[in-house]
Amino acid sequence: MAETGFQWVPNDESARLQALQRYGILDTPMEPAYDDLARIAAHICQAPVALISLLDRHRQWFKASVGLAVDETPLDQSVCRYAVRRPGVFIVPDLAQDARFAHFHIVTQENPLRFYAGAPLVTPDGYLLGTLCVLDHQPRELSPQAEDMLGALARQVIRLLELKRANDLQGQMLADLEEARHQMSVLAHTDVLTGLANRRSFTERLRQELALLQSDCEPACLLMMDIDHFKQVNDLYGHHVGDRALQLFAALCREVFRAGDVVSRWGGE
Repeated sequence: MAETGFQWVPNDESARLQALQRYGILDTPMEPAYDDLARIAAHICQAPVALISLLDRHRQWFKASVGLAVDETPLDQSVCRYAVRRPGVFIVPDLAQDARFAHFHIVTQENPLRFYAGAPLVTPDGYLLGTLCVLDHQPRELSPQAEDMLGALARQVIRLLELKRANDLQGQMLADLEEARHQMSVLAHTDVLTGLANRRSFTERLRQELALLQSDCEPACLLMMDIDHFKQVNDLYGHHVGDRALQLFAALCREVFRAGDVVSRWGGE
């Protein structure tokens, strides 16, 4: 039965893995929203085991797990990897009677699992990331109503993933915006060539220091330096050499003056 509302595309494994990675969901902690969907799936399908399984390159990892105390299994032990090869709910009435799965550990273990039904997790652009699946210890069938509901719950898993992705993108945009604001603030108070405080920044600091001097009568020192005949350096060797000279002079100032001192480029020289 095809999933309504999604466009299914055949697997391109490299593109499918890229689609999975963009959600940033692998190896994240368990979350109640996903656990709830798995529990609802188990209840509706009357199954003791329900999983939200995401297929990585060499493993299947469980974002939610009901009735199975493992976080992941090797991909070669995954029934879900067969479920994502086609749209619709994938049902195996008896795993022990299916040559593809009869040798799997979940089938040969003590208290084996025999029944499987998995609804693929299909992204809006058609990639199959994994399944919402249920398993039972007894061979059985799944009613059409339960099959429909399993598919509906799988779509809710995708909506949770899309919401996480949108929140992550928004968080990154806010972080980038804050960084841009910080950079703009730095640039507004910094001389681009030398990296020293610019005239505006120095003037603001000078006003603050003057206010402190008037209230506390503490001594202070203001030193102005000028590079003699600097225009000749530009005229003879070019502005790029003059710029480099100013940068070296600024670096020397940083070495000589104390960390608490304010060094600024007041004018051209």
